[in-house]
Amino acid sequence: MKSGPLATVLTLTLGSIAYAPAASASSAAETAVTTVSECMSQVTADGQSHATRFVEARSTAEAMAKLDSLECGSGATQMMATPNYGPCTLNPGAIYLRASYGHNAAGNKPITTCTVPVSKITHANDIRYKWYTLWTKAGGTTMSYASNVARLEQKNVNKTCQGKTNTTFIGVTLGTIVYGGKTYYARAYTPSRVLACKM
Repeated sequence: MKSGPLATVLTLTLGSIAYAPAASASSAAETAVTTVSECMSQVTADGQSHATRFVEARSTAEAMAKLDSLECGSGATQMMATPNYGPCTLNPGAIYLRASYGHNAAGNKPITTCTVPVSKITHANDIRYKWYTLWTKAGGTTMSYASNVARLEQKNVNKTCQGKTNTTFIGVTLGTIVYGGKTYYARAYTPSRVLACKM
C-alpha cells in the first residue's frame, strides 16, 4: 500500500465506511464517480455483480442524489418521485487481474446494454483499494465513449500492480447515456475482491 500522504483534500466518512476521494477531477463525470454511496456496502453485500438501470436527471448533482436514494433502499426512495428510466442497464462486471496485462494489473469490464441505439454512452470508471478503513482511488478515472450504439463494453480499465501483496479492491462505474435529447445516469459497483496486487 502507499506509505506517503493520500492525494486527497478531504476524507468523507459515510456510514461505517470512510472514503478518500482523490484530487479534484477534470470533468463532472469524473467528479461524480468518486462519490460513492454510503449504502455501497449493502449494494455489494451478496458478493454478486448487479446490473443497474439508468435514471433521468437534469444535472450530475441531481443524478447523484437519485442514485444514492435508490441504492439506500425503499426508505430513501420514498423521498423522491418515481424515477424516469432510460432504455439501458449498466453491469460493472467483476474485478480481477487482467490476463492481457500479464496478470499484473487490476481492472474490470463494465458493460452498458440498451434495448435500442442511443445517441451516446459514457463510462467513468474508478478502481479503489482498501487502505485501513479508507477506499482509496487507484490512479485516475478511466473514461470510455461510444455514439449511436446499443452497447458499450469498456476494456481499457487497468491499474498496474506495484507488488504482490494481497489487497482488497472494488470497481465503481458511473455510466451516462443520452437518449431522446435527455441524459440518464447509472452507478454500479463490482463485488469487493482480494487480489495479489499492491497499489
